[in-house]
Amino acid sequence: MICYVYVYCSDREKHELWARQYQKIRGVYIDRETLLKQLTIDVTLHSKALTAPITLFKRDELTKKETSMRNLSKECALFMWHQLLFETLLQSNQTSKARHEMLCECKQHYNNNKIELDKIIEFETNFSHDLAIRWYTRDCFLYRLLNKSMRTQNINEIYKYRSFILDLHEQLGILHQSMKSPEFMQVYRGHLMKFEELEQMRANINGLISLNTYFSTSTKAEIASNFCGGGLGRPTFQSVIFTINIKSNVTTKPFANIQEFSYMHDEGEVLFSAGTVFRINDVSEFNEGIWSTELELSSDVQEELDDVMQYMRMQIAERPTLATFGNFLAEMGDLEKAEHIGTVHFRAGDYQTALKMYKSALDFISSDDRGMSHFGILNNIATIHFNSGEYEMALEYYKQVINAVVFTDTSPTNATLVLIYQNVGLSYLATDNYDLAIDYFTHVLKLTNDATILAKTHSNVANALVSKKEFATALQNYELALKYYSSDSEGLVDTYNSIGLVHHYAGDFENAVLSFHQALDVQLATSPDDHAQLATIYNNLAKACCEVGDLDQAMIYFRKQLDLETDQDIRRQVEMNIRGVEQNL
Repeated sequence: MICYVYVYCSDREKHELWARQYQKIRGVYIDRETLLKQLTIDVTLHSKALTAPITLFKRDELTKKETSMRNLSKECALFMWHQLLFETLLQSNQTSKARHEMLCECKQHYNNNKIELDKIIEFETNFSHDLAIRWYTRDCFLYRLLNKSMRTQNINEIYKYRSFILDLHEQLGILHQSMKSPEFMQVYRGHLMKFEELEQMRANINGLISLNTYFSTSTKAEIASNFCGGGLGRPTFQSVIFTINIKSNVTTKPFANIQEFSYMHDEGEVLFSAGTVFRINDVSEFNEGIWSTELELSSDVQEELDDVMQYMRMQIAERPTLATFGNFLAEMGDLEKAEHIGTVHFRAGDYQTALKMYKSALDFISSDDRGMSHFGILNNIATIHFNSGEYEMALEYYKQVINAVVFTDTSPTNATLVLIYQNVGLSYLATDNYDLAIDYFTHVLKLTNDATILAKTHSNVANALVSKKEFATALQNYELALKYYSSDSEGLVDTYNSIGLVHHYAGDFENAVLSFHQALDVQLATSPDDHAQLATIYNNLAKACCEVGDLDQAMIYFRKQLDLETDQDIRRQVEMNIRGVEQNL
């Protein structure tokens, strides 16, 4: 999304006249420092405005019992989406795998930032459950990435932070239970909002509002005033001071004064859980450029929210899971998010649940709305069948992918066609239809200049030719693959190994030994800890050495293989091979 356009030139008068015709042109600048100053202000204001995404709910939409999810307004459906998302996340299990996944994502994002990488390592080394609030309130990778994922509403991204969300929720819950709050409590938040959002709130007085990220407030109104922007963001952003009246300590979403646990130790800081719901009591402009918004958290609001949640549970299941959440999204008509749920399961290796999610999304696609989303879901279903070894079923779905993309008006890109043809070729290869596989791989070679794809595709062609016992042509394709792989590529090891096997099949054992040595050299240089791959190479080398009569070397390689093997059946076979060599020495 483009927020502003800045014109930097040497003649301001020449460009100011036409620039006034376009709302998004922020200004015309001839001075570099002035431009950079304005950019800095705008970036700061925009980032603040994005830190607390909201959704609204009009209570009267649920007055009719027969109302279905698909018939809800987009805004109300989104409200329910967020409530169910947070409830689903809190039902997930706390595992070391989940934390590892989160840290890998953080490290990848800050790959070139040593300062943040050091903080990630510090978190990895020292984090404990009682430090969740401290880490969230620290201006570092975790606060930025978690809030970014919640702003984008991408389930794949949010789900990666489920481990920390559970820790933060637990610590807030403990503090909330021990909190001695008065019967009435008032907190404040300075915030920037788009004018459209503010207008939606004004039109929804007495309705519900959900704050869809962790929401920091203060017991001191003057602190909130310092963070509202002072009207500087107008007309795009409005400066808003939220006044939140808390009339009850009863809530399913905990909140607490975190002063003693915050990284900054800000006096009177109160943190609300993501998804906390308030009633909108008033929205008014109390000073030029400054708006006042009064929200309420009370037992009445909680009862109203309970009705909403009960309605949702009737629509899906009493205890939400990712699977029931995916069905909810499909029923709501949000096929993209339903597909995201399937992808979460797919990446976790839970193919059956992923398959259900994708098929559920597929069922709700109308015949008039079969574009790239339809293609993506079909492709994912086909890939699940392929990864499950169900190659014929995979082919059926890949053929539907071709019909969905190639024979419609979707104008597929070359990258899309490359993905399709590669997958179809691999499916034909797995079902022993070698000529058809080669045909599709050849289509790929004509459509791309990407070195990695070219290397893998030439290897795939070679694999099909080996199965046809056309060894000479297979070797030519493996050699072409070598030209495209980088010196540290994993594919380089596989290709040298495959070349060695082709020489072995053809009876050229000396060249087989040379190729296996090349595979070994690359493997030791790039991935010496991959014991399974090393064991395979040592086995191939040992057998090739036996064929050329170099039994001493064969014995060395078999013993190296034995040191690495963990499978007992394979170990017994290697021990038999060693005894066979010993008898011939």
